[in-house]
Amino acid sequence: MRKQYKRKYMLVKTLSLVLVFLMLAMPCAALRESSDYIYTPIGVSVPAPASYFVDTVLYGPDMGFDALWNPEDIFVDNDSNIYIADTGNNRILVVDNTFSPVDIIDKVIFDGQPEYLNRPKGIYKQPDGLLYICDTENHRVIGVDENKNVVRLMNDKDLIVVNENIDFRPEKIVVTEDGIAYIVSSDIYQGIVCFDADDGFTNFFAPNGVKVTIDVAILNMWKNIFSDEQQESMIKTLPSPYNNIYLSSDNLFYTTAANVNEGDEIKCLNPLGINILRTPQHKSGGTAFGDLEVSYENNEYVTSHFIDVHADESGIFAGLDVTRNRVFQYDRECNLICVFGGTGTQEGQFGKVAAIEKIGAQYIVLDNHRCSITVFSPTTYEKEVLSALEYYNKGLYSESIGLWKNILSKNCNFAVAYRSIGRAYLQESKSKQAMEMLKKGEDKYFYSLALKEYRKEFARRYLPYFIVGIVLAAFILYRLVKLIRKKLLDEGA
Repeated sequence: MRKQYKRKYMLVKTLSLVLVFLMLAMPCAALRESSDYIYTPIGVSVPAPASYFVDTVLYGPDMGFDALWNPEDIFVDNDSNIYIADTGNNRILVVDNTFSPVDIIDKVIFDGQPEYLNRPKGIYKQPDGLLYICDTENHRVIGVDENKNVVRLMNDKDLIVVNENIDFRPEKIVVTEDGIAYIVSSDIYQGIVCFDADDGFTNFFAPNGVKVTIDVAILNMWKNIFSDEQQESMIKTLPSPYNNIYLSSDNLFYTTAANVNEGDEIKCLNPLGINILRTPQHKSGGTAFGDLEVSYENNEYVTSHFIDVHADESGIFAGLDVTRNRVFQYDRECNLICVFGGTGTQEGQFGKVAAIEKIGAQYIVLDNHRCSITVFSPTTYEKEVLSALEYYNKGLYSESIGLWKNILSKNCNFAVAYRSIGRAYLQESKSKQAMEMLKKGEDKYFYSLALKEYRKEFARRYLPYFIVGIVLAAFILYRLVKLIRKKLLDEGA
């Protein structure tokens, strides 16, 4: 029986591989090579004005240190100090907002004894002054004060009770104001690991769902047929772990993960663990973030894989895509604003991106391969877009019409501009003009509202004439029937 089951399973697996091979042979759109582009509402990439330019590229010696080695994370605190997890060198570097050296943390004081860091991959500075370090290869997270004394310690002591096979290798961390720590470990698929203010493990937070693939669908089909013993021998399908987490100023958790269902590459989780991001592609189930056009390279399916995310006070967030080393910036409604970066050797391009942060209006991107930091500043075009979005986010559409029209003169494919102008016209009771703009922006909801208003406006404007026309037509018909009847009566006489 077991041999028969294996034979059936191998047959289905072989057929699945054949189907995948046939899919690989099919032509598809290639990912765009240019870094300055945007997508139309129907998912086609088109050129766009440059949104960010390279302000500076910094290496270790430029910041007063020796060369970085395999850096994995970067963090900006409330005082604009910048912390760099120089993982390969087993240290944390601290610089001020001018990138001048402030401190090097390569060891901490634990119970009065110095202990060295071992490949730290994540850092987080709390407003109360505690610096949290994911001391990855020491299998712990530590919170250190300004004198580098360890005052908090989170390890795998309690995690073994939950699952003895867990390998606690913390990589990223955020901490709320009440001291609750949310830790990402790439070896833990159950979700984000939570510790309370007393450093005790409490629960796993918001696990990802299992990605629906051909293999998963086949396995689920067979599970409905086979016995419990046969199901135990089958390959287990597990959800993908998170790879990063960011805590916004309004206490929302932005996360990234690879190999997850469409739309889950970037999440915004509320305290209940519910994803509140709703992308324009959410209802249709299409690709939500990153490159909407995909391709196959070297017989491999190429798609965007996000490894970090940053969100600012206005709700604008930027995802860092390691596939092509690009930054994708979105507004709070998940509309794509711009794309910049790329793979290459020129300024503004990367070997392998690792982390993204923001200081003021500038984005800071950490390059793991080149061991460098690139600082991007917004162009005039981007400043205009961000200024217009401020009105857009507040619902002040009419006040932003001039800004959006100026933006459309530079980028006629910017969907958000059409939507904002359309909503402004709707506020001004110009429903017909609103419908034209909202159609270009693929804003279906507000288009339906504009259409409804247009019908009301049409009825109000033309209903009196319509009623008069009906009365007149009825009168003429009455007179005509009367004349015909009289004529017939006269002929009969």
